[in-house]
Amino acid sequence: MSLEPVLTRSALSDPTTATLHALRRALDWRKVLPLVNVVLAAVVAWYGNHALGSTAVTGLLLVLGAVSLAQGVYALRVRQISLRNVGMLREQPWTSVDIQVLRGTTGITDLRVEGATTALRVFSLTAAHRAVLRRTGRAWLVGPDAEGVAAIRVEGSHEAWPARVLSTVPAQRPVPAPDKVEPTARAAAVRSKRITMALVFLPVFLLYALYTATMFGGFELLLFLIGLTPALLVGLLLVAIRHRLADRRLPALVRAGGWVQVEATVHSRAQRADATAEAHITLRRADGSAVAVVSRNAPVDLLGAITDTGVVWVAGTVETGQTIALGFPGYPLVAAAKVTG
Repeated sequence: MSLEPVLTRSALSDPTTATLHALRRALDWRKVLPLVNVVLAAVVAWYGNHALGSTAVTGLLLVLGAVSLAQGVYALRVRQISLRNVGMLREQPWTSVDIQVLRGTTGITDLRVEGATTALRVFSLTAAHRAVLRRTGRAWLVGPDAEGVAAIRVEGSHEAWPARVLSTVPAQRPVPAPDKVEPTARAAAVRSKRITMALVFLPVFLLYALYTATMFGGFELLLFLIGLTPALLVGLLLVAIRHRLADRRLPALVRAGGWVQVEATVHSRAQRADATAEAHITLRRADGSAVAVVSRNAPVDLLGAITDTGVVWVAGTVETGQTIALGFPGYPLVAAAKVTG
């Protein structure tokens, strides 16, 4: 089994890499929504300050607007780099390189390629993928070009992570705690946290709406409706991401372990803009029996690895109606799936 790229053809000749890179280049709602939120936060903050005289509401909305602005600028910056390196990826193959991770934080990883006098800043790389980089000490590189744009691929992933050359080589920093967590466990925890936070925010914002409505004594319907806006947005978000609910089971399944390798075939997938898909998969156990499973929130990267290798590891009880984990232990490739028959 190999979770490495083919070095004799161009990077984007791999269908999974091509799919993931196309999603990075796309100008979808996830990249634009933060900037829309900035405008909404500014308008409501102005109203809260001038019509209501509420510094608390105004301050909170300005903070939310600033966070959304940073998210929007970052997302568009990453998209810009992906647009600039697509030509290289279509023409050039990956080159194996030894690397050293210098430092990493949310959304940004600085690393040095052995033999090079400069460093690369890689965007969007997760802590789980950094952990793989630190463990293996190698990656695959396309570029950099004359403008300093490049792409990096990590063992166990099909992603062409966007990167650019830094003007100076930063000092190496201690390994942060998230990078020390086993990659599969880290990926499972992150996927579980995303849906759990959305579930927690809904009652929090409902309480905030009640506080806003009663902050001047009595109950003001207009203030309640204004305060209810975040709760309504979270409610709509939950409807949109309800396919992630099974991810809450992932950390417990991964901690329990007992991974068993089985043959696997991906039959169909309904792909989304967030690089996940609803996938129908057949598992073939050692005794020759076949089991059908459905993963409603499977990463495209994981499905690509299953297609490439013809196998997957399973954790949990493989019985009809049960939720199991599908993945590749040691790598940030994991998803929840329900056994359907």
